[in-house]
This record gives sequence, structure tokens and C-alpha cells, in this order.
Amino acid sequence: EIQIGLGDRDQARATLQRALDLQSRLSGADSPATALARARLGEATFAAGDAAGATTLLRDALPRLRAGYGADSREAAAAEASLATFEHVAGNRDEAFRLATHALAVARSFGDAPEIAMRLAEIGRLQQESSQYDAALRSFDESLRIIERDQGERHARTVILHAQIGDVLRYQRRYEESQRHYETALAIEREQLPAGHALIGSTLLRLGDLQRRRGRLEDAERAFAEALSILPEGNAQRAQALQYSAELAEAQGRFDLAVERHRAAFATFRRATGDSLYTWLAATQLMQAMIQAGRLADADALAAEAVPAIARVSEADAYERAVADAAVGQLRHAQQRFTEAIALRRHALAVMTHEYGEQHVETARARIELAASLAAARDASLRDEAATLLERAARALEDSSDPQAADALGLLDLERARLHLATGARADARADLAQAMARLQSPRRLPQLREAQALARTLR
Repeated sequence: EIQIGLGDRDQARATLQRALDLQSRLSGADSPATALARARLGEATFAAGDAAGATTLLRDALPRLRAGYGADSREAAAAEASLATFEHVAGNRDEAFRLATHALAVARSFGDAPEIAMRLAEIGRLQQESSQYDAALRSFDESLRIIERDQGERHARTVILHAQIGDVLRYQRRYEESQRHYETALAIEREQLPAGHALIGSTLLRLGDLQRRRGRLEDAERAFAEALSILPEGNAQRAQALQYSAELAEAQGRFDLAVERHRAAFATFRRATGDSLYTWLAATQLMQAMIQAGRLADADALAAEAVPAIARVSEADAYERAVADAAVGQLRHAQQRFTEAIALRRHALAVMTHEYGEQHVETARARIELAASLAAARDASLRDEAATLLERAARALEDSSDPQAADALGLLDLERARLHLATGARADARADLAQAMARLQSPRRLPQLREAQALARTLR
């Protein structure tokens, strides 16, 4: 346990394997004490990057713990909480929530405040990763209040909760609130933890992504560089750091570098978590980076592997399936296979609307993407639908305070100009292109800016 706390995961795994071997000889392979050792080894195995091995160990240990200590025992509940995380990574969400909810109920029955706080945080993480953001905030907030009440506002255990609350607020694009929580976490870490501690790297990773989203690219670069200097090779958080630094490269217009970093993130997630949602969502991001870099054949080959994999580990209307459909829809559009792109982008829009609501930037972006494929299909019967989608997206974006709204409006202006050109409305197209060129000024939008400039030259 000390080795885990110090981040020495491989050595911790070896030590716990020795403990399991000794305990099996002392009390037998089926004893409750051996089941406890097996559960601890499962947790260390997951921390060392072997999600499949961890799941096997916990699934084997849990019924023995229930039989030896009782179904509502602390020992069984602790194993349920760990297994819930592993089941969620494997795509078994209902089972993950069932296990985590029972573990929390057991903690509440004992009235153990620290354990209740821990179980609430675990459920909050599952809720967050299932896009249940308001529920996740309630779980994290209750957990944080318990720790602050019992151990003080500057206790090191508050760090992870501040970071998790910051994550949810970041996903909700409540950026100022999110930054306050990250900065609080980082300040406590720098006060109370040794330099180079993994938690510092984790918080820097989150803060860097927030700074990227806010357009503070130099600050983001510094945060990612320090995070990558801390986070160990082969670790899922290092994979996430590579992923975020790839997104930064995209924001800087460095698309070949983005492909390189996304490829490294995909490989690291695969080593750390196996055939998991994290692995295949990283693959969709790599696919999109390849499209931006003009590597359509590479993207097509990756799609052939990623799409069935995501179908294996997610439900038909899950957010992850919509992300994959959006990525493959982008590929099919780039390949001028517009009928396929339209079907994929329709499904992505339906799920995004359900997940985020009608007025969210991501929903607006999905509307713009579908409208682009409808217009590109050169079917006059689809143009009215495309125009309606763009109008609804425009209303949402013009009322939004999200920093990414202006970028999305630039894409919208470009697609609306194409529609106006298709119907012969040259003056309207000229006005749209002028707005598009003013808005598409970020380095990542250089390809779209060039498209707008080329269209504008045809109207002179």
C-alpha cells in the first residue's frame, strides 16, 4: 500500500502477489483472508495498467468475500467499489452502478464518514463518465463537505475532489468555476506533497486542458510539459496527457504533430486499459486528426478497427457511439460519401441533443456538420433541412457565452455560404464568407479559412 501511495505500481503489484501466495499457503485458496489479498492484488493490477487482469481477480474474490464476511460487510463493499470501476471501463455500466450503489449503502449503514466520502466520490466518477453531470456534482460536493468537516478545508484528501468537481464544470463549460477548483487543488498539492507527486501531474493535466479550451495556449503548453515530466510511462493518465497535448497541437494548427501525439495516446491507453472505451475513444480522436492531416486512407483503416470495437463496449445510443459516428461521418464526408455521412451525423446529432440539450455548443456543432453533408449531397430536396439546421445552430451559438461559440459560428458561416451559392444567392454568400473569414482566424481553422478565401475569389 505504501508503494501504491508512492506511485511505484509495478513493485506494489509484485509485493501483493507475494502476499497472495503466502496467504494461500497459510489459510487455503478459498479462505476469506486469501480473497482479501486477491482483491488488493486486483486493485494494484489495475493501477499497473492491466484492466483485464484486475477484473478477473476482483470477480474471483468478490463471491468469496461475501461468503466469508457477509454480503453487507465492509470487506465485500470495498471490493464491489473497486470492481465497479473495472466493470465501467469494460463497458458494463449497469453492473458498475449496481456495485457502487450497494457499496455506498454499506458505508452509510456503518456511519463511517471517510468511507461514505470515498464511495460518493466513486459514484460521482461513474456518473461523470456517463454524462450525468448534475448528479456527479451532487455526489462530489457531498463527499467534499464530509472531508472538509472532518479533516479541514486544506486537507490533502480534498485535492482529488476539487479536481473532479473542476472536471465536471469543465465539461459543462463553466470554465471560471472549474479553474478555481483546479487552482485550489494545485495550491494544496504544492503545499503538502513532494515535488513530482503524481497528483500534481494529474491536476496540471486538467488545468492545461482548461487553458487550451480558453485559448490560453502558452499556459496550456507549460502545464502539459510539467504533467508529462511527472506522469509515468504506460499509465492511463499519461495517455490522457498525450491526448490533451495532441488537442493542443490541433489548436496550434500542427496537424502532423497532433497525429503523432494521438497515436501515442491510443497506444498507451491500449496498454493501460486494454479493449476499453478509453482506448477506442482515443482511436476516434486519432482518426479525426488523420482526417485533418489529409491522411484519409489511414483514417479509413483505423475506422474499420475502431467502429466494431466501440460497438462491443457501448450501447447503441451511448455517447461513445455518437462520438464514433461523428468521427466516421467526418471521414465519409471527406471521402465524398455523403449518403453514409448523413446517416452517421443524424445519429450523432440525436445523441448529442439528448446528452447536452438543444442550446449547447456541441449540439450546434453537430447540426452544422449534418447540414454540411446535406448540402454537399447536391439534392435540392435536402437544402431546406440544411438551412433549418443552420438557423437553429446560429440561434444557439449567438446566445452562447462559450468561448468555442465564435469558432463554431465561423464554420456555420462557411456552410451557409455554400448553401447560398447552390441557390444562386451570391450577395448573401459573399456576406457569409466575409463573416466566416473574420471568425476562422485560429491556426486550427486554417484549412477552412483557405476554403472560404477560395470561394470568395469565385465571387469577385
